[in-house]
Amino acid sequence: MTTVPEMPEKFGKYEVTGPLGEGGMSYVWKAWDPDLNQGVAIKELKRELLSTPFNRLLQAEAQVIRSLNHAAIVTVYDFVATSERGTPYFVMEYMPNGALGGAIHPVKCTPPECIKRLRPIAMALDYAHKEIPPYKMRIVHSDVKPGNILFDQEDRPHLSDFGIAWWDDTVDDYQSSTDAPISGETLIHPFGSSQGSFRGTPEYAAPELFKYQQPTEKSDIYSLAVVAFQMLTDKIPILVELPEPTGDAEADKRRLFETYQKTHAEATTP
Repeated sequence: MTTVPEMPEKFGKYEVTGPLGEGGMSYVWKAWDPDLNQGVAIKELKRELLSTPFNRLLQAEAQVIRSLNHAAIVTVYDFVATSERGTPYFVMEYMPNGALGGAIHPVKCTPPECIKRLRPIAMALDYAHKEIPPYKMRIVHSDVKPGNILFDQEDRPHLSDFGIAWWDDTVDDYQSSTDAPISGETLIHPFGSSQGSFRGTPEYAAPELFKYQQPTEKSDIYSLAVVAFQMLTDKIPILVELPEPTGDAEADKRRLFETYQKTHAEATTP
């Protein structure tokens, strides 16, 4: 079980003011940037993952997001390979109004509100799915869900967390670039097998991902459609009987994945 570290006072010039959340590979802190005179969010890799592929993944995520210049994608300002705590982190735009599904923006809403919230996210995905300079790569987010749709102080939605994004790395200029992000193909996912690996959140993942197929633009569109369905009905379109928790978080995640994998397989069997 991971122990939450003591809150740092600073990351370089950034003054930490409180915790914002925790993901599978990182902690997110709220901080103050004295140069920009504004709040920022800092994503810090968990110390126990320093010697794993997730160390490079954090840098890859920062580089991928910095290559995206879109009003509905969270902006990355800075990346630092080694903090005072020995961990890498990157600094990004702070979203004070939280995530879709949070206290300010519950998931369930009216059709006009659903369109208002998801249209910018759909446009951001369409932008990412095209060839983005300088590497001419097409990016698949791979984890579109309410928790990765954040709202700024003006209540504008932004797509966040490209931590398991998949990108097209077939362009020679991209392959030869020393600062190009590593290919998602080289990363290890806990739900991998001899057949391949799974990326995403089971409740929102497209059926082909449970067959260990590579994510595509269609995978993101499917996930966005699941979010829209949930916003309009307050339900997930494919409901499964969830296994009883065991107390082992990783084992429970795998059992949830396997339950959805079986359900999708049965739904597509003639």
